[in-house]
Amino acid sequence: MKRGSRSLVGTFLTGALILSFSISAQDFSEDTAAVLVTEAGLAEYGKGRVLGYFPNALISRDPLRRTRGYFIFDSDAQRFEKTQIPLQITFERGTRVLDEATKEWKEVTPETFTYALATDVFLTKLRALMAESKTTIGTGFLPTSPFDGLKSIAKETPVSRYLLKQGSEISYLVEIGDRGVLETKHRALTLPEPASQVAIYHQHFRSLSLQMQLYKLRPGQRPSNPRLIKGLVLARHRHEAMTEGRLVVNYGGQVAPWTMLLNKLTFDGGSASFSMPAAAFLQNIVAPLLTEKGVPLKLDCVIGDVEDETACKKAEGGAYSIEGKLGSGETVSLVVERAALPNEPADAYRDLYRIDLQSIDGAK
Repeated sequence: MKRGSRSLVGTFLTGALILSFSISAQDFSEDTAAVLVTEAGLAEYGKGRVLGYFPNALISRDPLRRTRGYFIFDSDAQRFEKTQIPLQITFERGTRVLDEATKEWKEVTPETFTYALATDVFLTKLRALMAESKTTIGTGFLPTSPFDGLKSIAKETPVSRYLLKQGSEISYLVEIGDRGVLETKHRALTLPEPASQVAIYHQHFRSLSLQMQLYKLRPGQRPSNPRLIKGLVLARHRHEAMTEGRLVVNYGGQVAPWTMLLNKLTFDGGSASFSMPAAAFLQNIVAPLLTEKGVPLKLDCVIGDVEDETACKKAEGGAYSIEGKLGSGETVSLVVERAALPNEPADAYRDLYRIDLQSIDGAK
């Protein structure tokens, strides 16, 4: 009886050990995460919105087959299976050395996991989940780079990918990162204050705010009483794949902004170098401020003997452009004149105006 009891106890302990090992071996290693999706349009300066937010995402790794795992958009029991997609993992085992003084093992290089998500699978799943809340991402939008190189879940900076489409000025930004970091960011971006929308816009686009001063030049008199026009913005996408920028004019209130495609816009630190079609700028922004009997004046650029003295430039084909480089508080200037009227003598005096374009602050 004692022998049998010992055998029974031994069997029970052995079984418990096997069961315990089996349970621990099947525990998946998980990193809590979140996914935040925002949208903005280049012409809609200062406007943007949160398009989707998944606060319960997970990166789940198989502890035995360490190159296998899943990315889960939503870890809720009802949505776990529906939202998971295979995860490609590159695993590098860490190394340790024995410290002779303390007789303890010390980590020399840590274990690292680098993740990659198949772009088509990830976007298909993302679109499907967002469609459940009647929110869509436009067709043809692809990430600027693959969803790879996700080195675990960054604690400070989420991994970001812009979704862009050739010829479109709408931009989507997908951020995958630490749950706490993105939760704080999501709360800030969904506040009712306008600053929240501005913050989203500047995640997608760089910009430089301008003001314009307009003087009438009279023979024998110094310019005085300039007209000051605010609300002009030079803006372009932060990603180099979107090469064209725009001049955006905000009228405020319920009036839609007016925009113009630029010839060139590049940012270098807090400065912006730009080139814009002169005819469109003068006709749509300056001429409406200068009317004669209720009719906007037609204006032409003036280029003197030294072209470098004016922001007006003349291309080989004859078209005029307005070019310059602006940093914080800097100004570029040009002079325009009323175009000649039909049958007007060539030497007739025509009104002259000086235009100063000044940056209000540095580029954002």
